[in-house]
Amino acid sequence: MTSTEKSEHQPAARGNGVIGVVVVTLFAALLARGVIHIRYNWLCWLLWGLIPLLTAFGMFRWRRSGKAPRTRRGLIAASAAGLVLIALGTWGYLATNDYRVPEVDRTTLYARGRVLVMVPHQDDDTNLMAGLTEELIRADSEVYIVFATNGDRRGVKNAPKRVREVLKMADFYGIPHDHIYYLGYADAWQPETRDLYNAGEDEAMVGYSGATETWAPEGVTLLRPGRSYTKRHWREDMTEVIRRIRPDMMVCVDHDRHPGHRSVSCLFEEALAEVLRTEPDYRPFVLKGFAYRPCWRAPKDFYEGENLRSSRVVQDGDLKAPGDCDGRMDEVSYFSWEQRLRWPVSSRGLTHYMCGNSMYEAFQCYKFQHPTYPSLPNGDKVMWWRPTGNLLLRATSKADSGNASQAHDFKVVDSADIVATIPRPFDNGWCPDTRVGCIEFTLAEPKRIEEIWLYDHPDPANRVLSGRIFLSSGKEIPLPPLPAGGEPLVLRTDCSELQTGFRIEITQSAGPRAGLAEVEAYESTPISPVSLVKAVDENDDFMYDYTVPKDGKVKFRLYTYPIGRQADYRVEGPNGPMQSIDGWYTLQVKPGEECLVTVLDHEGRIADRVRLYNAPGWLRYLRRFYRTIDPLLY
Repeated sequence: MTSTEKSEHQPAARGNGVIGVVVVTLFAALLARGVIHIRYNWLCWLLWGLIPLLTAFGMFRWRRSGKAPRTRRGLIAASAAGLVLIALGTWGYLATNDYRVPEVDRTTLYARGRVLVMVPHQDDDTNLMAGLTEELIRADSEVYIVFATNGDRRGVKNAPKRVREVLKMADFYGIPHDHIYYLGYADAWQPETRDLYNAGEDEAMVGYSGATETWAPEGVTLLRPGRSYTKRHWREDMTEVIRRIRPDMMVCVDHDRHPGHRSVSCLFEEALAEVLRTEPDYRPFVLKGFAYRPCWRAPKDFYEGENLRSSRVVQDGDLKAPGDCDGRMDEVSYFSWEQRLRWPVSSRGLTHYMCGNSMYEAFQCYKFQHPTYPSLPNGDKVMWWRPTGNLLLRATSKADSGNASQAHDFKVVDSADIVATIPRPFDNGWCPDTRVGCIEFTLAEPKRIEEIWLYDHPDPANRVLSGRIFLSSGKEIPLPPLPAGGEPLVLRTDCSELQTGFRIEITQSAGPRAGLAEVEAYESTPISPVSLVKAVDENDDFMYDYTVPKDGKVKFRLYTYPIGRQADYRVEGPNGPMQSIDGWYTLQVKPGEECLVTVLDHEGRIADRVRLYNAPGWLRYLRRFYRTIDPLLY
């Protein structure tokens, strides 16, 4: 080749070299981002640092090439790559630094001792607990996760994949592998129109994959191998795992729209009732939550505004604004939305972007389920407390008609057809044969009864309208209409005498299945072991690092659990103590400025802190831009 021919080829070679360098650089940057999700500042600086290097390299090639056309295209490509790197670096930097949650020591709140999470499927644990699990572990709680099924719904060969995802989740949170239990029951049944829960106590069923005994892939602890698939065995295994772990706190899915969730919820309550009957001094903190609402099927509202939304109540498939609903879940109605326990979540799950968000990273462990990410993270985790000190769990009962034992079995909701699309009418509870009836309870030993809790039938069409309660001491207590939908009516006896039991007479009711879903009696008012406070805005969203409206005006109030304890706390703003008007506090934040709001308990300890920031316009637009492209890059 002549020197002239060589010179003609050199610019093209140099241009191709530049393009090659750009491609390799971009590939390396994207690969690094994919591996560590741009969680560390040094990677952002690395991406930015590559920009001048690429520019200098491109200019050098430009001068050496005599401005050959192909080299110019290479320089243009290098410039484009530089812009991409700027965007990636800025996005990563914002994801790492654009959320500054004021630190609050909540160790007492999250230090729950041994925590057992009972779920049906390999992903329901994150649906229930993402954002909360890491806080429990950080407070030195021991977290145990029990999966009731073995993950074989889509075939036996897929079960090992789901185990690997479970172990990946455990490693992400730092949960020891021996704290993961499988009960080993099938994920679905033959025929699909029946569920093991609705079978006879000792009727053996065949799993959807053809298995007939409990099994689990390698890598997890199978509680009891080789147990035939019967309802009795399933309940006994749940009882055994509760007794083996003996948790201080338990969280279980409740009766939602998924048949597998319904069966596990009902069996868990049966197993727990058996433990509580035989161990009357054991009083664990029991919470029920929904893996579908408000999580898996929740609105796709991840930062749809300036701040992260909290969980929303959903009824009849529609999102309801605060105050624009009757305050109940659409799966079951006996939980009042207003009485929910709202856990603050980890600050790592509050980032403005999917990048670096711990809740997103936890959900990504379960890619087999194809989660809809924008629906999953919220600013709180919502659950409901079920007290465990009910004296009637060890009592005997009789009724003039109907099944009296179902009125004190811990279950509020049950169904004779778990796989039904809409599991109504509900089948649990004492329902007299006529619209009037009598049921009587005899305690295991004389006790003082301070409160009686009465749950109406969960179907609002069936209601107890009036009646009377007769204590064994002779006192009569009038029974007003019970709340529609099953929310408990709490009656105080105002009687200090020991009681051997009591009788309930229903004198008026409505509906063909009117009766009592559950009756509970307590020696003293149940007191939740959890006490917390959190600032909430006008949309009822938890406030952490809070971007105020452009006009700088922000209103907030205090959410407390137990409900209604706002008087136990005081609020201090940037200018000292703040006073509320009808429970609301108001502040004005100037453009570009920030301030801290601190909530103190009655002993002067910091219970909550909120950063209020009136972000400049350019930052608001930049955030909006990156949230738009965030799902594409993530």
